Amino acid sequence: MNWLSSPLKRRPFFFSFLLLTVGGMSVSYALMALLLGNETPSPWYLEITFAWGLFVLAVFTPFAIRRAIDIGISKWWVVLLWLPPFFNLKFLMILSKYADFVISGAILWPALVVALFSLVYLGVLFFSPSETETHA
Repeated sequence: MNWLSSPLKRRPFFFSFLLLTVGGMSVSYALMALLLGNETPSPWYLEITFAWGLFVLAVFTPFAIRRAIDIGISKWWVVLLWLPPFFNLKFLMILSKYADFVISGAILWPALVVALFSLVYLGVLFFSPSETETHA
């Protein structure tokens, strides 16, 4: 059995999520201070912070897959965690900067729906009992 196919219980999953979130936010704030702290903000701010967010999500994905295996659902549901960044307003701003793309209200509603589904899935990963847990 390899590392990725082994189950991950609730508590280790929570602590790995917490560590990645705190570390990711710390670096994000450092990037913000570095790239926006000058009189002239860096033109690469959106791209760098978006890439950093994708990196943090890529590091989190194996933990989410292991947790999905532990609660007995398909690991393909982890794809739900990858959808919100691509519906993110920051991504749309990058796209509108390089293409003649106008952000409209019709785009924001599907983005909200995808984000809500992703949050529900994250809640399932946090609160679902393991398949091996006994229920009293």
